[in-house]
Amino acid sequence: MRICCDRIVKLKSNKFEYFLSKLRNDKNFDFDLLEVCVPNGYAISKPSIDDIDENKCTGCLLCLNKSDAKFIKENDSPSYKDSNRDLENISNQFFLGNYNDFSFSDKLKRHSKKSETTITNPLGGMYFWVLSEDPNDIYLRTSPNWELSIDTTYPLDEREGHLDIVIASGSNFIFVLEGKSSVRSLLDSEGREQWSRYKDNILRKANEYGFNAFFSYLIGGEELPLYPQNSSAPHHNERNEFYDFISKDDKKFISIEALRALRAFQLGRKNSFSWEKYFPSLFKSKRIKGILSGGIVYKRENYELGKAPWV
Repeated sequence: MRICCDRIVKLKSNKFEYFLSKLRNDKNFDFDLLEVCVPNGYAISKPSIDDIDENKCTGCLLCLNKSDAKFIKENDSPSYKDSNRDLENISNQFFLGNYNDFSFSDKLKRHSKKSETTITNPLGGMYFWVLSEDPNDIYLRTSPNWELSIDTTYPLDEREGHLDIVIASGSNFIFVLEGKSSVRSLLDSEGREQWSRYKDNILRKANEYGFNAFFSYLIGGEELPLYPQNSSAPHHNERNEFYDFISKDDKKFISIEALRALRAFQLGRKNSFSWEKYFPSLFKSKRIKGILSGGIVYKRENYELGKAPWV
């Protein structure tokens, strides 16, 4: 079992440019630890599946290695024991271009919705860590205590921009995520129109240091409002407002539920998955808009849900 993420980079300066410079010129980092079960050891008391507090476990799957558990209980807790929720069978249901709901208990949805800073963002950063090609070559900065800052050069607001989650993979990729605890939180955010302000500066700075960079919203809470109208998902009242917002400035998004589904896919399949293999081409595409547990959201004449390239 994983108890802590050990890839939180310590820095003398919290500037995004300083982080890029260190990555390119000197990777002799010290690291902080971040508890995998957030916040504050939420369900784990000992490094054993049998010691997980099922009442507190949200079913995020971050603590598991492939050898730890093969089954998921109806309360979304992992288990050694046989049940009707085999991880391999569950993983076969994801990313096929159809509406999907992983959870029986809705625990992770309710949990990630509580706090962007202390829950959604560290969860997102750690999912990218475990879903990486080489977790030992990941360099992570995330709230609540390790955000980076960036000069956004915006005359109407001279404050520095804050980057919620920054993931560096080796010497190639930088992924920056703007975390939101729910769709409603995103739509009600005072900074909701700052996409271009952040994106342009992130891409420019990363390019100066020879990195391929990507920028996306990470959205916690319920995933249903993120499904496009031309999908098998039930209607949700926030859907139209969300897609009106996403349609501007080539915005991208990924849900916490999609990241958990990818973790289940990774644990339940014999073939390997890494975000470095698939995400760069997806997020470079003008046509691709988002990643959900049910598949890839793309835009033709309308927004549609399609099968992911890894299934």
